[in-house]
Amino acid sequence: MNQLSDPAQRVSSAQRCEPGSFPLRLANLPAVDESSLGGIDPHKEVTKWVANFNEAVKTNPGIADLFLTESYWRDHLCLTWEFHTLHGPEKIVALLEEAKECRIKEMTIDTSK
Repeated sequence: MNQLSDPAQRVSSAQRCEPGSFPLRLANLPAVDESSLGGIDPHKEVTKWVANFNEAVKTNPGIADLFLTESYWRDHLCLTWEFHTLHGPEKIVALLEEAKECRIKEMTIDTSK
């Protein structure tokens, strides 16, 4: 089937409700003036973080270092059969460790608009 003929492919993943999930409202983030980034490439930084997360999910050591003190993890039936919003690296790592057979094998960046 051609992607354009598949109705699910014509809707960006941010607007599409995948089977077994429900749509979450996207955050309203302020616009960023790229000149204020001081040469930092946000896409490159996110790509690096996701690669580090994917490696840490496989090996576990160092996973806590990927999260800031003000980090949040919203787990909606992903690792447990409950809804969780966790605050801080300690709680996030504890949840990942409790999910003995972690279903997260790899994260990818959704670049659709």
